[in-house]
Amino acid sequence: MNQRHASVYGRYHLSLFGVRILMYMSSLSVTRQLFASPGKTLALGLSLVLTWPLSLSAQIVRGQVVDSVLGTPVPAVAVVLLYQTGDEVARTVTDEEGLFLLRAPGAGQYHLRAQSDGYRLSDFPLFDLAADGMLAYRLLVPSVNPPPLTQEQDAASAEILIDQICQSEDVPDLPVMVGVVRDGVTQEPISQADVILTWSSVLEDSQGAVMTGTTGFYAICAAPVESRIDLHAEYRGLMSEFLSLRFDDGGVYMGDTFVAMPSRLFRQDFEILPQEQQTASITGTITDTAGIRVPNARVQIMGTSYTARANLFGEFRLTGLPPGRMRIAAEVMGYEPARAAVKLGLGEALVLPNSALRMKPVATELAPVTVAAEAPTSRRNLAEFERRRANTTGSFITRAEFMKQGNPGKTTDVLRRMRGIRVRPGT
Repeated sequence: MNQRHASVYGRYHLSLFGVRILMYMSSLSVTRQLFASPGKTLALGLSLVLTWPLSLSAQIVRGQVVDSVLGTPVPAVAVVLLYQTGDEVARTVTDEEGLFLLRAPGAGQYHLRAQSDGYRLSDFPLFDLAADGMLAYRLLVPSVNPPPLTQEQDAASAEILIDQICQSEDVPDLPVMVGVVRDGVTQEPISQADVILTWSSVLEDSQGAVMTGTTGFYAICAAPVESRIDLHAEYRGLMSEFLSLRFDDGGVYMGDTFVAMPSRLFRQDFEILPQEQQTASITGTITDTAGIRVPNARVQIMGTSYTARANLFGEFRLTGLPPGRMRIAAEVMGYEPARAAVKLGLGEALVLPNSALRMKPVATELAPVTVAAEAPTSRRNLAEFERRRANTTGSFITRAEFMKQGNPGKTTDVLRRMRGIRVRPGT
């Protein structure tokens, strides 16, 4: 197993990146050509609006449609120009570079709409179009839970994007995961959602989390390779579907499917599911290698706060779970931890076989405990002993006399030395 750990791209880096974006946008000249230095602008993935008051015989709206996360052009997108009232004026389809051009019949207020398979229908804000004027837009369209990144992408462009996103967090040759977390009902991006990944059976050494920015965007720089990665998104107690993948052999394995990756950049979006879709459950029994039930084990969905405690019969139940592939961990003192990989359907009540979580007994070596105490400074409790020794004819032995005799070894050795006591061996 590769021991390189993931480097996650968190809130602090996202905030700094947002500041750099604002500074970069403020420095742009309004006369700069829309498609000058396309690699740089696409790598930043910005929404860019430029205006030229040109003397033309018609009103023109032109621009480019790009993926809201990757910044790559999106071809075959239907772009519609509408009046303020919502009536359609003109429509076209983007070419292979995501470019479009529309003509308006006159000055007025208009807005644009973009629609394509795999992308959310996007309506953009109203704008004023002057007589004989031209507006140029770069339209960012969000994908709707897309499949893994399979389209051909220039490796150099991917590296530019990775450099902008990860900067010093990037590790050469390791995959970079990006995506957007959205509300599963409204499809709106969610800021401050957590994307959590687990990539080993050693819990304390194998978990990472990254928080989304204001656009729902997240990035995981230097994702681990040759290890199974379980990941999901969380937001205010709700979760997305659980996913499992492994980067290896120049691509990514997702379940039984292998997808080749033309670059290091891999995209995976998440949708936060509503509460009514988080109804799956897992029940099972913890046993040892001899088949004997193990009580009181702590059972957890790895990488989450979903936990349960097995009862005296080793039985447990986890409820309120989203669907997907996940791993269960069981731990209790005196046994090696047990792990099991499961796949849950939406609302499924999964019952694990008794062999799924079988724990191996192991001796637990406890840390040594040292007890220290100071000798008492007074012996008031010996007052009655001293009184009886002074007033009776019995046989007494003091601490000093006892120490003179050395270590007697047995209690009978002490008794033999006292008057009036006779020790005989038993029969």
